[in-house]
Amino acid sequence: MASDAIVEPSTGVSFPAQQQFWHGGPLRCLGAGVRVKKLGFIAVKVYAVSMYVDAGAAAEAGKQEKQPDSEAAALDVLKNGAFDKALQMHLVRGVTGKQFSDALDESLRPIMTGDEAALSTFSSFFHGKQLDKGTDVTLLWHSDGPTDVCLRAPSDAAAYANLSPGLIIPSPRLGHALWELYLSPSSPAPEARKAWLGAVHKLES
Repeated sequence: MASDAIVEPSTGVSFPAQQQFWHGGPLRCLGAGVRVKKLGFIAVKVYAVSMYVDAGAAAEAGKQEKQPDSEAAALDVLKNGAFDKALQMHLVRGVTGKQFSDALDESLRPIMTGDEAALSTFSSFFHGKQLDKGTDVTLLWHSDGPTDVCLRAPSDAAAYANLSPGLIIPSPRLGHALWELYLSPSSPAPEARKAWLGAVHKLES
Protein backbone atom coordinates (compact mmCIF):
# COMPACT_ATOMS: atom_id res chain seq x y z
CA MET A 1 0.00 0.00 0.00
CA ALA A 2 1.22 3.50 -0.81
CA SER A 3 0.42 4.62 2.73
CA ASP A 4 2.90 2.06 4.04
CA ALA A 5 5.87 3.68 2.29
CA ILE A 6 7.52 7.04 1.78
CA VAL A 7 8.95 7.37 -1.74
CA GLU A 8 11.79 9.78 -2.54
CA PRO A 9 10.56 11.08 -5.92
CA SER A 10 13.79 11.82 -7.77
CA THR A 11 15.34 8.39 -7.10
CA GLY A 12 12.24 6.24 -6.61
CA VAL A 13 13.71 4.84 -3.38
CA SER A 14 11.00 3.64 -1.01
CA PHE A 15 11.27 3.80 2.78
CA PRO A 16 8.80 2.04 5.11
CA ALA A 17 6.49 4.51 6.83
CA GLN A 18 7.39 2.79 10.11
CA GLN A 19 10.40 0.68 11.01
CA GLN A 20 11.49 -1.37 13.99
CA PHE A 21 15.25 -1.24 14.45
CA TRP A 22 17.50 -3.29 16.77
CA HIS A 23 17.02 -0.82 19.63
CA GLY A 24 13.90 0.75 21.12
CA GLY A 25 10.37 0.80 19.74
CA PRO A 26 8.99 1.44 16.24
CA LEU A 27 10.05 4.71 14.61
CA ARG A 28 8.04 6.81 12.13
CA CYS A 29 9.44 8.13 8.85
CA LEU A 30 9.15 11.92 8.52
CA GLY A 31 9.99 12.04 4.83
CA ALA A 32 12.86 11.63 2.40
CA GLY A 33 15.12 13.55 0.06
CA VAL A 34 18.24 13.07 -2.03
CA ARG A 35 21.91 13.87 -1.57
CA VAL A 36 23.33 15.32 -4.79
CA LYS A 37 27.07 15.72 -5.35
CA LYS A 38 28.54 18.04 -7.97
CA LEU A 39 31.21 16.35 -10.11
CA GLY A 40 32.47 19.13 -12.31
CA PHE A 41 29.44 20.44 -14.16
CA ILE A 42 27.40 17.28 -13.51
CA ALA A 43 25.05 16.82 -10.54
CA VAL A 44 25.12 13.19 -9.44
CA LYS A 45 22.59 11.57 -7.09
CA VAL A 46 24.46 9.69 -4.35
CA TYR A 47 21.82 8.50 -1.89
CA ALA A 48 18.25 8.95 -0.77
CA VAL A 49 17.95 9.78 2.92
CA SER A 50 15.07 9.53 5.38
CA MET A 51 14.65 10.40 9.04
CA TYR A 52 12.83 8.25 11.58
CA VAL A 53 11.67 9.36 15.03
CA ASP A 54 9.73 8.11 18.02
CA ALA A 55 6.50 9.76 16.88
CA GLY A 56 4.76 9.90 20.25
CA ALA A 57 7.75 11.35 22.08
CA ALA A 58 8.40 13.85 19.28
CA ALA A 59 4.77 14.98 19.34
CA GLU A 60 4.92 15.48 23.10
CA ALA A 61 8.14 17.46 22.76
CA GLY A 62 6.46 19.65 20.15
CA LYS A 63 3.62 20.47 22.52
CA GLN A 64 6.13 21.97 24.95
CA GLU A 65 7.30 24.54 22.39
CA LYS A 66 6.00 28.12 22.70
CA GLN A 67 5.18 28.21 18.97
CA PRO A 68 4.69 24.51 18.13
CA ASP A 69 3.88 25.07 14.44
CA SER A 70 6.98 27.14 13.69
CA GLU A 71 10.11 25.95 11.90
CA ALA A 72 12.20 26.93 14.92
CA ALA A 73 10.09 24.64 17.11
CA ALA A 74 10.44 21.74 14.67
CA LEU A 75 14.21 22.24 14.56
CA ASP A 76 14.42 22.24 18.35
CA VAL A 77 12.33 19.06 18.61
CA LEU A 78 14.41 17.14 16.07
CA LYS A 79 17.81 18.34 17.23
CA ASN A 80 17.27 18.36 20.99
CA GLY A 81 14.33 16.04 21.67
CA ALA A 82 15.25 13.23 24.11
CA PHE A 83 13.94 10.34 21.99
CA ASP A 84 15.37 7.76 19.62
CA LYS A 85 15.81 8.91 16.02
CA ALA A 86 17.53 7.57 12.93
CA LEU A 87 18.94 8.70 9.61
CA GLN A 88 18.75 6.06 6.89
CA MET A 89 20.66 6.48 3.63
CA HIS A 90 20.06 4.25 0.60
CA LEU A 91 22.90 4.43 -1.92
CA VAL A 92 21.76 4.92 -5.53
CA ARG A 93 25.31 4.69 -6.85
CA GLY A 94 28.32 2.72 -5.65
CA VAL A 95 31.01 4.55 -3.68
CA THR A 96 33.91 3.48 -1.54
CA GLY A 97 33.48 3.70 2.20
CA LYS A 98 36.29 6.24 2.31
CA GLN A 99 34.54 8.48 -0.22
CA PHE A 100 31.35 8.29 1.83
CA SER A 101 33.00 8.98 5.19
CA ASP A 102 35.37 11.66 3.86
CA ALA A 103 32.41 13.72 2.63
CA LEU A 104 30.73 13.48 6.04
CA ASP A 105 33.99 14.05 7.92
CA GLU A 106 34.63 17.30 6.07
CA SER A 107 31.24 18.68 7.11
CA LEU A 108 31.17 17.25 10.64
CA ARG A 109 34.69 18.09 11.81
CA PRO A 110 34.03 21.84 12.34
CA ILE A 111 30.95 20.95 14.41
CA MET A 112 32.79 18.37 16.56
CA THR A 113 35.69 20.48 17.74
CA GLY A 114 36.94 18.92 20.96
CA ASP A 115 35.71 15.42 20.16
CA GLU A 116 37.72 14.63 17.05
CA ALA A 117 38.51 11.11 18.37
CA ALA A 118 34.85 10.04 18.14
CA LEU A 119 34.62 11.42 14.61
CA SER A 120 37.82 9.64 13.58
CA THR A 121 36.45 6.34 14.93
CA PHE A 122 33.24 6.90 12.97
CA SER A 123 35.08 7.75 9.74
CA SER A 124 37.55 4.86 10.06
CA PHE A 125 34.69 2.37 10.31
CA PHE A 126 33.90 2.92 6.63
CA HIS A 127 37.47 2.74 5.33
CA GLY A 128 38.19 -0.41 3.32
CA LYS A 129 34.49 -1.05 2.68
CA GLN A 130 32.72 -0.88 -0.66
CA LEU A 131 29.24 0.63 -0.49
CA ASP A 132 27.55 -0.81 -3.55
CA LYS A 133 24.42 0.62 -5.09
CA GLY A 134 21.51 -0.43 -2.87
CA THR A 135 23.51 -0.42 0.38
CA ASP A 136 21.72 1.04 3.41
CA VAL A 137 23.61 3.10 5.98
CA THR A 138 21.57 3.57 9.16
CA LEU A 139 22.64 5.93 11.94
CA LEU A 140 20.51 5.44 15.05
CA TRP A 141 20.88 8.07 17.77
CA HIS A 142 19.75 6.78 21.17
CA SER A 143 17.79 9.06 23.47
CA ASP A 144 20.56 8.66 26.06
CA GLY A 145 23.39 9.68 23.73
CA PRO A 146 25.17 6.91 21.79
CA THR A 147 24.97 6.58 18.02
CA ASP A 148 24.79 3.16 16.33
CA VAL A 149 26.13 2.64 12.81
CA CYS A 150 24.70 -0.22 10.74
CA LEU A 151 25.45 -1.22 7.15
CA ARG A 152 23.09 -3.50 5.23
CA ALA A 153 24.27 -4.82 1.88
CA PRO A 154 21.87 -4.93 -1.10
CA SER A 155 21.82 -8.75 -0.90
CA ASP A 156 20.85 -8.76 2.79
CA ALA A 157 17.09 -9.11 3.27
CA ALA A 158 17.24 -9.33 7.07
CA ALA A 159 14.77 -7.18 8.98
CA TYR A 160 16.41 -4.33 10.88
CA ALA A 161 15.00 -5.63 14.16
CA ASN A 162 17.23 -8.70 13.68
CA LEU A 163 20.42 -6.80 12.85
CA SER A 164 23.13 -5.43 15.12
CA PRO A 165 25.15 -2.24 14.67
CA GLY A 166 28.67 -2.63 13.34
CA LEU A 167 29.82 0.29 15.45
CA ILE A 168 28.58 2.13 18.54
CA ILE A 169 29.90 5.62 19.26
CA PRO A 170 29.28 6.40 22.98
CA SER A 171 29.83 10.15 22.62
CA PRO A 172 26.54 12.06 22.20
CA ARG A 173 28.44 14.68 20.20
CA LEU A 174 28.31 12.58 17.03
CA GLY A 175 24.51 12.38 17.07
CA HIS A 176 24.23 16.10 17.78
CA ALA A 177 26.64 16.90 14.94
CA LEU A 178 24.86 14.64 12.43
CA TRP A 179 21.46 16.15 13.16
CA GLU A 180 22.92 19.65 13.19
CA LEU A 181 24.37 19.00 9.73
CA TYR A 182 21.29 17.48 8.10
CA LEU A 183 18.92 20.02 9.65
CA SER A 184 21.04 23.08 8.88
CA PRO A 185 20.06 25.54 6.10
CA SER A 186 23.05 24.17 4.17
CA SER A 187 21.90 20.56 4.62
CA PRO A 188 23.38 18.05 2.15
CA ALA A 189 19.78 16.97 1.47
CA PRO A 190 17.70 20.21 1.45
CA GLU A 191 14.46 18.62 0.21
CA ALA A 192 14.67 16.04 2.98
CA ARG A 193 15.18 18.79 5.56
CA LYS A 194 12.09 20.58 4.28
CA ALA A 195 10.01 17.39 4.52
CA TRP A 196 11.22 16.55 8.03
CA LEU A 197 10.53 19.98 9.45
CA GLY A 198 7.11 20.09 7.83
CA ALA A 199 6.16 16.70 9.28
CA VAL A 200 6.90 17.42 12.94
CA HIS A 201 3.76 19.43 13.75
CA LYS A 202 1.60 16.73 12.10
CA LEU A 203 2.72 14.02 14.52
CA GLU A 204 0.26 12.75 17.10
CA SER A 205 1.13 11.42 20.51
